[in-house]
Amino acid sequence: MEHKSVWLDSADIPRFTSLEEDLEVDVAIAGGGLVGLTAALLAQRAGARVAVLEATRIGAGSTGHTTGKVTSQHGLVYADLIKRHGEAAARAYAEANQAGVQQVAQLVEEFAIGCDLTRAPAVAYTLHADQRRRIEDEVDAAQRLGLPASFTDLTDLPFDVEAAVQFDDQLHFHPARYLAGLVEALTRAGGLVFDNTRVTDVDQQKNSVRVKTTDGTVQAGRVVVATLLPLGLIGGYFAKTRPVRSYALAVRLRDAAPTSMSISIDSPSRSTRPWLTPGPNGMIVVGNGHETGAEQDTEAMYTDLEDWTRATFEVEEVDYRWSAQDYTTPTACPMSGARPWPTGCWWPPGSPSGG
Repeated sequence: MEHKSVWLDSADIPRFTSLEEDLEVDVAIAGGGLVGLTAALLAQRAGARVAVLEATRIGAGSTGHTTGKVTSQHGLVYADLIKRHGEAAARAYAEANQAGVQQVAQLVEEFAIGCDLTRAPAVAYTLHADQRRRIEDEVDAAQRLGLPASFTDLTDLPFDVEAAVQFDDQLHFHPARYLAGLVEALTRAGGLVFDNTRVTDVDQQKNSVRVKTTDGTVQAGRVVVATLLPLGLIGGYFAKTRPVRSYALAVRLRDAAPTSMSISIDSPSRSTRPWLTPGPNGMIVVGNGHETGAEQDTEAMYTDLEDWTRATFEVEEVDYRWSAQDYTTPTACPMSGARPWPTGCWWPPGSPSGG
């Protein structure tokens, strides 16, 4: 068994040199994951001169360790968003997620990216009768927001569920191969990419932004910070978010794996999706999420996840295992947009798009 991300071990992502001299561009992107490279490609295609500054190498962070699901269905979120923030905010969240799903599909088609992109339903389910009402409320909320949601108690999982909310026409893909395709399209269009170039400071000036790195300075009209958390102490968001670590397995079953993507709302959560590289019997399993640092015995987390997988499916082999860290916010909403939010574009004062 390989103790590494199955995605990074099965993709040929180009390597780039580090920034070795000062540079001037229209848009600087801090972070070479899915968000950073997508923003870079869209900006370059719109006519901007773009440079991506990656601290290690492309895809080595969150994107390379993700499940590779591209969905608007994230467990049970929409009923809670309406309750906490109102229907308008929840609808904006829903529409942004659906737009993201379509954006990925469009880029894959436009640039002929070979990343096993597949349409599939995404389901969030419970095994417990006392959770059925939560599922029903989520279906109602999602439908009100215009999402492709429906109620079901029938799935292609090898066990019965009490209730589930199903989102149709969602996506899963090979995230590292997708990044390789984005990088190829970006560099072919004239975009610049630098590995091993850690951004250490962003200095907002009157009509531009100076981005300092370990080996050089980039002068830019705008900067996009597309890192998991913002740089340094900006906004204090390191203290306003909760880090959560989850564990993943790539397994081969004796029979065909479920073709749907699934996640349980019960604890501990279990998530599955097809893994197409070995064929129809491949599956990715994720679970045992906990606040980072709360569990000292990470080996026990892997063992428990593997035991559940073997008890639930006919497992032939466990080929890979890895873990990933993400952050939750106190508002249950992403923090993005213009400064002082931790991600998105920091528009310089007086520019047409910001203030």
